[in-house]
Amino acid sequence: MFIYLIIKTMKKNVFRMATIAVALVMVGFSAFAQEAGEMAAGGNIGVAVGDGVTNFGIGAKFQYNVTKQIRGEGSFTYYLGDLNFWDLSLNGHFLIGIPNQPKLNVYPLAGLSLNGYSGGGSSGGGWYTYTNPSGYEITVFDDDDDNYVGGSGTAFGLNLGGGADYKLTDRISVQGELKYRIGIDDINLFMISVGVAYKF
Repeated sequence: MFIYLIIKTMKKNVFRMATIAVALVMVGFSAFAQEAGEMAAGGNIGVAVGDGVTNFGIGAKFQYNVTKQIRGEGSFTYYLGDLNFWDLSLNGHFLIGIPNQPKLNVYPLAGLSLNGYSGGGSSGGGWYTYTNPSGYEITVFDDDDDNYVGGSGTAFGLNLGGGADYKLTDRISVQGELKYRIGIDDINLFMISVGVAYKF
């Protein structure tokens, strides 16, 4: 009975210590986050790859901190290459500060995208109407390797990924990001970008 009580007490203490440790870690990580109400605007360059497509893009973005750790971002990027298209995205970032690195934040992201396809395709193949399993119809350019490398129309997608930003000054930060765009048009892309943001 005595041993049982000791074990039970130890379990409670271990649980309490673990809870306190997790709380301290979270406080340490959040201490370096942004302030609510902060706004920033900037530009970025990037590349989109996948499904036989390689595109280079240039764009602009606007960021707003809803809370210290939750940031919303709206961005517009135009891509040129195998598949010419534009990407309008609304993403949410959960900012995580790094202890002892007050200028650095990392974040997972999730959001929605609207894409407009304006054609493309530079080698062999031809255009045809493609209907995906969800019933969405898009005119695509099929190259000789059966890769869909062009299209016309619009489609929605889901963004998942993550990034990091580093403050060069109190107002200027550099940012890098990797996201995966899952499209209902069956064109799924990895999008990698780097950019600069100015806080005002």
